[in-house]
Amino acid sequence: MIPLQIEGFKEKLEDISDSATKEYSIQRTLEKMAADWEPLNFDTKDWRETFILDGEAVELITTQLDDNIIKAQTMKGSPFAYFFQEKIQKWETMLLQTQENLEMWLKVQSVWLYLEPVFSSDDIMHQMPKEGTKFKGVDRSWRALMTRVDNTKRALTIMEWDDIGKILNTAHADLEEV
Repeated sequence: MIPLQIEGFKEKLEDISDSATKEYSIQRTLEKMAADWEPLNFDTKDWRETFILDGEAVELITTQLDDNIIKAQTMKGSPFAYFFQEKIQKWETMLLQTQENLEMWLKVQSVWLYLEPVFSSDDIMHQMPKEGTKFKGVDRSWRALMTRVDNTKRALTIMEWDDIGKILNTAHADLEEV
């Protein structure tokens, strides 16, 4: 039988052990999420002398984003996440920004795919010079972005690009005017 004095320490040690186990679980989850992104790529497909995002790669990345956002938000609310709050917040912010960028990317790609054959025609360019000029600017920006993506591919690297959101939002706004 454990003496009463030691009994109190046993409870404290169990509490400390329980807290440490839960903190370690959060640390491992963060590490696993980062590791799960390592093999993911923004794969591209050739399209009329440029590239577009590959649908299968987008689906894998979207699934990973959705899963990781939920995990990050759940961890953020845990009382055992205190020591990891900055890392969790940074990770969640990157995931949410990537999700927003990917949604915009797909919108821009869809409109660009629709308009590219239209504005490839010299007749259309002569009939709609203002819109044609606007589309040509988006087309240059799109091709440069997609070449950069094709050369990089690694999702984690692309997710950290500071300018991708601006490029996509500008392209989307310009395409809305076309």
